[in-house]
Amino acid sequence: MSDKMLAFVFPGQAAQCVGMGKAMSDAFETARGAFETANEVLGYNLARLCFEGPKEQLDLTENTQPAVLATSFAILSVIREQTAIEPAVVAGHSLGEYTAAVCAGCLSFEDGLLLVRRRAQFMQDAVPVGKGGMVAVIGSDRTTIEGVCNALLSEGEIRAANINCPGQIVISGEMSLLDRAMVMLKKKGARRLVKLPLSAPFHSKLMAPAADKFGQELDNLPFRDATMPIIANASASPIEAKEDVISALKRQMTSPVLWEDGVKKMVEIGVTDFVEVGPQKIISSFIKRISRDASISNVDGPESFERFKDAYSS
Repeated sequence: MSDKMLAFVFPGQAAQCVGMGKAMSDAFETARGAFETANEVLGYNLARLCFEGPKEQLDLTENTQPAVLATSFAILSVIREQTAIEPAVVAGHSLGEYTAAVCAGCLSFEDGLLLVRRRAQFMQDAVPVGKGGMVAVIGSDRTTIEGVCNALLSEGEIRAANINCPGQIVISGEMSLLDRAMVMLKKKGARRLVKLPLSAPFHSKLMAPAADKFGQELDNLPFRDATMPIIANASASPIEAKEDVISALKRQMTSPVLWEDGVKKMVEIGVTDFVEVGPQKIISSFIKRISRDASISNVDGPESFERFKDAYSS
C-alpha cells in the first residue's frame, strides 16, 4: 500500500438518481443514521426522496444539492466506520466540493446540508428561468470553445464553466448567446451539443447576486482548517486553511470548475488512485479521459464498498 496515494473525489449535481443510497442505508446502520440526520436538519424526508423519488422532485436544484451531499456522506461514513482508510487528498466536482470540505473536517455534515440548500436557493433565484442555461460541448477543444465564448462576451455573459475532461466542456451564460455559440461551435467541428436540463447558468458571472448573498452565509458558519488538502475547483490548487476554503467556495459560484486541471494537479502531487464516493460514476469517467495511468474506482453501494475494502485494506 505504501506506493499508493489515494484521493477521494465527490460528485456534484447531475449525479442524482432515484434509489441512490438505499442499498447502503439498508445494509449499514451508519448510512441510515446519516440520512436520518439529514431528514431532521432539513425538516423533510430527504431519504425517501433519494430512495423512491419522484425524479421530478429529486431533480429540483434545492433538493438535488442536499440529496447528493447526503448520499456521498452516508457512504463516506460507512468507509470511516468499517475501515481505517483515509485519503491523502480530496476534491469535489462543483457541489461535490462541499462534500470534500465536510470530509476534510472544515464544516459539519449538518452545516453542509443547510449550506448547500441555501446555495441552491440563491443560485435558482439569481437569474429568471429561461434567461440562462448550460450547454455540454462534446468533441471540441478548450481553445476553440473559449475562443467562441470570448467572441460573444462583449454582448453579454457566456463562458466555459465546467472544464470536465478532454472532449467534454460545459458552457454557461445567457440563453440567446448559448444558442449562437452552439451554431458557431457546430461550424467549427464540435461533434455534439446538448442543452442541459438546468434552469440556471451555474459557474458564470450571472451568479454574482447569488454569490454575494451566499458569501454572508459562509462567513457566519464555524469553519475549521482542513485535515487534508482540498483541490479547489476555482484554482485547481491545494488549500487547507479555513480562510482559503471559504474564499474558494465563494469564488466557485461565479468561476469555472477546473476539473481537468485539478485532476492533473492531484496526479502531479503523487495521487495514484482515485475513488469516487457517491452516486453513479460520472466523474470517474472524466478522470479516465484525463489520466490513463491512474487507478479509478467508485463506492456507491455495498458491493462496490466490499471491492474497495478488499483493494485498500492493508
